[in-house]
Amino acid sequence: MWSGPARQSLPASGGEGSLSSPLRVASLNLAHGRGEWGHQIFTSRTSQAGNITDIAQRLRVANVDIVALQEADGCSWWNHRANLVAALSDAMGWHTGPRASQIRGWGLDYGTALISRGAIHSPRGITWPGVWGTPAKGAIAAEVLMDDRPVTIVSLHLDPASKQHRRKQIHSLEQWLANVETPLIVAGDFNGDWNAPDEAVRLLASLRHLKPWPLPATTDPTFRWGARLDWILVSDALEICNPQIDQDAPSDHALITADITWKKEVAREEPLSGK
Repeated sequence: MWSGPARQSLPASGGEGSLSSPLRVASLNLAHGRGEWGHQIFTSRTSQAGNITDIAQRLRVANVDIVALQEADGCSWWNHRANLVAALSDAMGWHTGPRASQIRGWGLDYGTALISRGAIHSPRGITWPGVWGTPAKGAIAAEVLMDDRPVTIVSLHLDPASKQHRRKQIHSLEQWLANVETPLIVAGDFNGDWNAPDEAVRLLASLRHLKPWPLPATTDPTFRWGARLDWILVSDALEICNPQIDQDAPSDHALITADITWKKEVAREEPLSGK
């Protein structure tokens, strides 16, 4: 099913300072800035800028610390060559965070990204080729400090068309993260529901011993057609609570947020592992 090998990249770091717990994490598929409907090629500059302003306002109201983004453009021709990651960072008053370009060429430049009010360290990206006409997908991973302790956060976007391909991408992701020894937060557009027992989100949770937020089987949909595709998963050393789903964000996906804290049993001097 692969049209080529997974490709890795080393994006630039961004931000400064440590973050405190609870760490409020958000994930949003930016939908290339187009809003809920239509295609970005038909979205005016004014509408696109308004959508970014709206998203920034929602993130501020939610008091978010770090955001995992998908379908996040650098300077693509189809959205007026606006760097949406930089625009959103600027609107938040944050440094521009790292971006992994899963698609680059023919005037397009987009993929996954992380932006944060704090420092983002050692970012790296991975790209999986598309199949059956779907675009390449991938992830970006980086370290942040929560209470001066390292945590690895991943923004993930999986294939929309094939469950088999999504599972193959998860196996590749698990190998890519094999040497990560910090606690892990994975947030993004999994294009699959927790209620399907063989879906990629459950596979990742099993392989990396991650847990979703409470009552994952009964939470509201995060996609405009009624599906629950967007998730935040955390390692056992962490607790995830206060999940929120904002279905009115200007995207075909909801803006999801959750608070991440250290598990009470994890002593400060104890070595931390995401495995």
